[in-house]
Amino acid sequence: LPFALVISGAIWDLWVSYLVWTMSVGGVTFVKLAQWASARSDIFSDDLRRSLSSFQSECVAHSFAATKEMVESAFGLPMESIFSVFEEECLASGSIGQVHRAVLRGSNEEVAVKIIHPWVPDMLASDLVIFRYICNVLSLIPMMKWWDIQTVGEEFSLNMMEQINLCNEADLLDHFNVNFRGRKRIRFPRPIRPLVARLVLVETFERGVHISQYVEERLKEVKENK
Repeated sequence: LPFALVISGAIWDLWVSYLVWTMSVGGVTFVKLAQWASARSDIFSDDLRRSLSSFQSECVAHSFAATKEMVESAFGLPMESIFSVFEEECLASGSIGQVHRAVLRGSNEEVAVKIIHPWVPDMLASDLVIFRYICNVLSLIPMMKWWDIQTVGEEFSLNMMEQINLCNEADLLDHFNVNFRGRKRIRFPRPIRPLVARLVLVETFERGVHISQYVEERLKEVKENK
């Protein structure tokens, strides 16, 4: 990135293409880093963020067989006894996991089922070792010192470890629902307990727009009003 700060034009486009490819093969941590960068309009340029935005929901998905095995292992029940409908094709797949649409047996409630990719827990540990090393090297570059890249790296690593435990996500959703109760225009999924486990989370299915779309629209409004 430091070298990219002083290049433009065709060389910039080539560098961005190389960056996207490097992150796509670099492992879960680097894909997650790309997702984070794609949402940081305060740090990165619009064209770079657009190039990285594909990592938000177009990552490699795991098989339905793996999904079924993980759901049944998490809850100790056959999938068919929990869901009357479970769509085999995922709605979206990110760096950490993927989401399927399903219908709960009995209540007929439409839900979203989030499953951590089976390779993520083991891969993440080795990825973070490499990531911290890169942060330490980058911190030696004078133009990077103002970013406090080592602290950013540690905070990012901690956040990554918390994200692979979906019980944390369920607790946060509970907090969000309490804090925003009464606001009709803001809704958060609600965890369907007891269908909450470390690697699998069942929550209410909510329809809306991606937060990046909302941010882009607000930024456009701000620029137009200047």
